[in-house]
Amino acid sequence: MSSLRNPAPLEYFGSLARKGVRSSTSLQSKQLSASDVWYHLYGLNGSRDEPAVRPDDQPRMYAKPRDGTYDYVACRLCRDHWHTWSCQNGQTQTIREHFEIHHFREWQESVVRNQLKGWESLALKPSRWPW
Repeated sequence: MSSLRNPAPLEYFGSLARKGVRSSTSLQSKQLSASDVWYHLYGLNGSRDEPAVRPDDQPRMYAKPRDGTYDYVACRLCRDHWHTWSCQNGQTQTIREHFEIHHFREWQESVVRNQLKGWESLALKPSRWPW
């Protein structure tokens, strides 16, 4: 008979970065929803055309608004053009890819600064773009 014993089961201790942050309901909800996406969008109703004045005073969103609240959403980070999507389920990955391709540095810094969903992994990731 062998004297080898089965190894102890692995335990998951969670993020060490999060251990230093005071846990709060608002912080936890920002990290569970797609806050990294919704925070960087305007909500629009009626038309997806760019308004004469962008609604910069519109409160930031941390989660998808309830159905029927907005017809469309638009990128807050786009400066030279107006990029919109229908406000419906299943859009967050497409919108997140838009941020990663067109606004990576600004989006990354905002996600980390505001501790939005995925901020810990983005904080450790160097910018992928040389400019």
